[in-house]
Amino acid sequence: MHMPTLQHCSNRLLHFFVLGCFLLLVGCDNYPRDPEHTLENVKGHVLRVGVASNGKWAQADGASPSGIEVELVKGFAKELGAEIEWLPDAQSNILEKVEVHELDMAIGGFTKTSPWVKHLAFSQPHHTEKIKVGTLPSRTLPEEIEDLPVHVRRNSQAAVYVKKKEGQPVYVDQLQPGPYLVAATEEELQQLGLRVSDYTLHKEEYVVAIPKGENAFLMRLDKYIDKHSHE
Repeated sequence: MHMPTLQHCSNRLLHFFVLGCFLLLVGCDNYPRDPEHTLENVKGHVLRVGVASNGKWAQADGASPSGIEVELVKGFAKELGAEIEWLPDAQSNILEKVEVHELDMAIGGFTKTSPWVKHLAFSQPHHTEKIKVGTLPSRTLPEEIEDLPVHVRRNSQAAVYVKKKEGQPVYVDQLQPGPYLVAATEEELQQLGLRVSDYTLHKEEYVVAIPKGENAFLMRLDKYIDKHSHE
């Protein structure tokens, strides 16, 4: 009688492990799924998109929407072979329609910190903006802005984060380079030709809103965003 060798036992265990993995994958066929079949319904058909006007992200004025997120949606729809049906409206209205599946997605400068995260699913960030501090290249940036005056555009979010760092916002209608501190997005500071701080006052991540639970649709959207955010 031959006793099984250690090598023989190892091979059998490996065989059963591979077989188990195969059966697990078969059992998870078509995962993740969309309970409401959003991806299946959109592919080759119509993508229903709510648009809320919000600066450079989306503008619903005129015959057709425009903006960074509008271009993102156009590319995604093209990949799915879908036509786009645009619905311009207020942010709260389009988000409510997404929640009840009357729209497939919503754009309008929404961020990961939106309170709607409890009711909707958000894509991975397609853009990240950092609010920083800048000044003239000939000047030295302070390590902190506590008690210092900092120029911010009137009605901008930068003022909120200057206050959180105990700085003193100086409100202006238009940002200009000068011998003072300026708080704005890193991109804006660079466009002004300013020296930009290493530290960040705030980071905002922008996302697309879709119905909660439509995981196959979300995965396909995230894959598209991931691919094109590195181009």
